[in-house]
Amino acid sequence: MLLTEFADWLSTTARGLGYRTDAQLAAALEVQQSTVTRWRKGNQPQIKHLIEMARLFQMPVAPLLVLAGHVPADLLGGVEPAGLPMTESVRRIRDAPLTDLQKKALTVYWDKRLADERQKLSYLIDWIAAGDSTSRQEAGDSLLDLITQGVRSQAATHLMELIETLVAIEATPRKRRRRTVRQDSPDDIPE
Repeated sequence: MLLTEFADWLSTTARGLGYRTDAQLAAALEVQQSTVTRWRKGNQPQIKHLIEMARLFQMPVAPLLVLAGHVPADLLGGVEPAGLPMTESVRRIRDAPLTDLQKKALTVYWDKRLADERQKLSYLIDWIAAGDSTSRQEAGDSLLDLITQGVRSQAATHLMELIETLVAIEATPRKRRRRTVRQDSPDDIPE
């Protein structure tokens, strides 16, 4: 049974998360490279491997069970299709050797940057999709304003907020465990 939809999803998801080769994804899933290669060629993965994928990609396993053909979609009722669970940047933040507060600060920064970029993308789409020259000119003017004046792009502001947050995190005193020195009583000392 060839599962081209699952194979396409796996390839797109793996690339989106920064796993550029079958070997990289196989190492992360703790399987043989040939196993991942077979999945990408359309072979059905075992349920235990889908569970491991769901753990690695931090997503529910139900959509993977449906996508891989183990369970009919109507049996699980209302299961959302398997999408891209996270981007490579989000995965890198998640896996970074940082504190939870530092990861949260980076996530807030990244979310703000993405919002700015989505707005730019929206203007680009409007400009490209504009059918007549007047609409195209208006969309182009909005895009040009966005780029030249930086009205809606807050990259420097977001970066400064991130730095301030990280400095504040570092300045926060960390809880230290108190060490108690055990003093032997004279009765405990051997003669």
